[in-house]
Amino acid sequence: MQTKNWCYGAFAPTENATIVNDQMRLASVYYETLRQIEITRRDRRDTILATHNAELAAAESAVVAKEAEREAIYAAIKQRSVIERKKARKTHEEAEQLLTIGVQLKVLRQSVKDAKNEAYLDDATKAALDQLAAEVGQQKRDARAASGLYWGTYQVIEEIVAKLSVGPPPKYKPYRGEGKVAVQLVGGLSVADMLAGKSNMVRMVVREETNQCHQQRGKATRSRARAELWLRVGSEGTAPIWAKFPFQYHRALPHNGIIKRVFVERTKQANYDRWTVRIVVTSPSLVREPMQPNHIVAVHVGWRAMKDGRLRVATWQGTDGNSGELCINPEVRRSFTLPDSLQSIRDKRFNATCDRLARWVDAAVRCGVVVPEWLLELRPHMRRWKSQKHLVRCCGKWKENRFDGDAVVFDWLVGNWEEPNVGWRRWDKHLWQWQHGQRSRVRGHRNDVYRQFAKQLSKLYGFVNIVEGDWAKLREIPEPGEEENQTTEHRYNSALAAIATLNTYLKEAFGKDCVVATDIANITRRCSECGHVGEYPVKLVHDCESCGVRYDIDHNALRNQLARAQAEAFTLPSLATVMQQRLTANLGGVGQSAFKVKRDAARKRVQSAALEEGEE
Repeated sequence: MQTKNWCYGAFAPTENATIVNDQMRLASVYYETLRQIEITRRDRRDTILATHNAELAAAESAVVAKEAEREAIYAAIKQRSVIERKKARKTHEEAEQLLTIGVQLKVLRQSVKDAKNEAYLDDATKAALDQLAAEVGQQKRDARAASGLYWGTYQVIEEIVAKLSVGPPPKYKPYRGEGKVAVQLVGGLSVADMLAGKSNMVRMVVREETNQCHQQRGKATRSRARAELWLRVGSEGTAPIWAKFPFQYHRALPHNGIIKRVFVERTKQANYDRWTVRIVVTSPSLVREPMQPNHIVAVHVGWRAMKDGRLRVATWQGTDGNSGELCINPEVRRSFTLPDSLQSIRDKRFNATCDRLARWVDAAVRCGVVVPEWLLELRPHMRRWKSQKHLVRCCGKWKENRFDGDAVVFDWLVGNWEEPNVGWRRWDKHLWQWQHGQRSRVRGHRNDVYRQFAKQLSKLYGFVNIVEGDWAKLREIPEPGEEENQTTEHRYNSALAAIATLNTYLKEAFGKDCVVATDIANITRRCSECGHVGEYPVKLVHDCESCGVRYDIDHNALRNQLARAQAEAFTLPSLATVMQQRLTANLGGVGQSAFKVKRDAARKRVQSAALEEGEE
């Protein structure tokens, strides 16, 4: 059974907006509480392991000491860059020391890992860890009871925190007005019942859709249907407390769909709130029926700037012989750099305004103007401010504490209604909104292109082969003293390409069980014609050192990738078998909850055990 998210642009709640805001704020508090519990659990776990294994404590201490030694070298390089006012390179001695420390850290971390595995086998350690797990579970239950959240919303936070139990420690997330409220429909709710208002958890009222056209920015557009979502955000006794969200119902839900969850999310775009309604729907009509169900398409991802200004994001080829490329237009590439250009303009105006304000304060003091104490306290720091928020706070405080002789400087700093083109704050706010809006539009356009690309491939082929990798590492800023492996243009292209986003859309379109995994070792270095493995090609067009054939290195890697995917395809089930497995694994069918399925299975086991005892 196929499950998809149906997203709609929404507006602020018209009823019980205060309760929605409180739920989002309490959700942030609940996340921070669970985060602190998780950090404490990790500390106590490490203490238990170190107590029962002396080698582990010694190895961890050695790792901490080596990391501190490495950080000291990087700090020295950074301090040298500050003194020289340019990027300092690491010396030969520093490079040797860092290389030695890296090798030593690798050995020490492996020893820590081995010591932990050995400690986990100890019976006393197991008992102490079981007791810790019981205490942490009780702390989480107490935190949930005291959170004040409705159950659909606190489940969202618990799912987020559950993913943070492994990996690096979870980071603190300050509350900036963003969040989500949700309800989970146990057993599911049909679309018809939601439209008919038969649920006490979520309802939807749809207005009559009109086919009238109206003029918008000189273009004739068809008016969209409006709907109102009623989401339960609390209870008053047994009666539900509804929050009502108007939204654009531009795409109808499937008539035979079963709704599993409903989310309403608020995000910040500059100083505006952006509301989104997301409905998780399961429906038999969403089952994919490709034209060539047993064929495979290989998608080789990797951005490449072309001579005509396009950015090639991926190349693809199917087992039926068809192939193509996914490219981003030059206009989109230029639009992606506009937010950074606006940020540069903001920074220049900000630095000039801070310097001018500091000079005015000095002149005002010399001329005998009574400057308030709070402004004099800010004077030594003005020229060292790095963020616009400091000057914005200064403007806000100045509005509330006007004084004699500040009319001129206040107008060019804050602005006034009579002269809208005057005032740093007004112009900076305009550029700030433009910057965030432009970035959101470009990303939205790119994601829509990726979504349509994945959808078209899923209609043609039954299986997809993609390359996995840690794409975020390609945009990491090097440590002090390290060589720059990528230019600024390369980082722009990497951020615009967003390979991980493309892979996500491909997995969602095909389904995780229709993704073919292959070995990607040497797919670029190996010639697809003769099989020779040479040096890594430097240029886009490469000549094979063995057979002399000339090829595009991305197309060559794609052919190797497809050949390996075809070799793996002999062990794959047919698409019909995969779809049948999905239906069988849907927890007993549409409309049946996981709890009921487990309960029925437990009853069958008890009955079978009783029958076996009776036969004996």
